[in-house]
Amino acid sequence: MVELISSSMVVIMWLLLPLVLIHLYSNVRLLGVYHDLRSQGHPEGETFFIKCVYIFKCYNNILIPTILYSYISVSSILQNVSNSNLFKLLIFLSSPLLLAIRICANPSCYMILPQFRCRKVNSFIFEYKKDIISFFYGIIATAIILLLALVSAQVSLNINAFLYIKTETTNTLSEINNLFLYYIFLIIITLIGETILYFIRPVKNNGIKNLESKEYR
Repeated sequence: MVELISSSMVVIMWLLLPLVLIHLYSNVRLLGVYHDLRSQGHPEGETFFIKCVYIFKCYNNILIPTILYSYISVSSILQNVSNSNLFKLLIFLSSPLLLAIRICANPSCYMILPQFRCRKVNSFIFEYKKDIISFFYGIIATAIILLLALVSAQVSLNINAFLYIKTETTNTLSEINNLFLYYIFLIIITLIGETILYFIRPVKNNGIKNLESKEYR
């Protein structure tokens, strides 16, 4: 019975993997989109609060499947690490990665090297964003696939290891604290990222003329 449950969970995770990867890509791709903020000259733009809400949701959509797959996989390998500590470790490692994606996928004039500042700015920015998003998405997807491959091998060698997280006694208070920590981290990285982009506007908001001016050459 134990072998059947463990094997079934691994098979389900592999079957859902394509859908998970598509879901992750669609949300990682959204991190490279930066809409204009509302101002007197641009009244139809987004407010800072609404922008933070959208990005918070996007972060959450990326972290939930990433942490879930990583949590199940790593817990079967690192059996000496408690579930609570493992969950905190995954949050600490994943959150800065999302912040890096958001900042790097929305470059300011100061982030672009002079030799790349050419007349075809729009095409360059498009290619730059695509490369950055593909790079970070590749990191996330590769990590999930490798961890899933490791846990598959682990299950084939030691079935009980996969169910280790199921046999550990749970602490309701600890789970609530972890959930609280998760959302606090999401709020913090959202505010940090959007504040940085507010003061150092992406190229789209600085305008093509600014990028091609002498100040940025």
